[in-house]
Amino acid sequence: MSVSTKNKRKLVHQDKTYYWHVTPDYDRMDLRQNFNILHVIAEDKSLELHEPLELMQPVPETVTPCLVKNVIETALHETEKGEHS
Repeated sequence: MSVSTKNKRKLVHQDKTYYWHVTPDYDRMDLRQNFNILHVIAEDKSLELHEPLELMQPVPETVTPCLVKNVIETALHETEKGEHS
């Protein structure tokens, strides 16, 4: 099954295509705080991320392709590091 691209932004990084978007998360009512979630998925589904923006350090004011690229690189680095442990 393919990745839905409707209402998502496309980012090509290291010859791989990713789609991303930001949505509010209303499921955290017990925390009395809503989060904006950055969703990133690789076209081949090899990577899928759901990162609360408010928990990032520093908290980004805007979400840009550069920020998304950095999140992808961090996730890939952590995955790579975990495989070598």
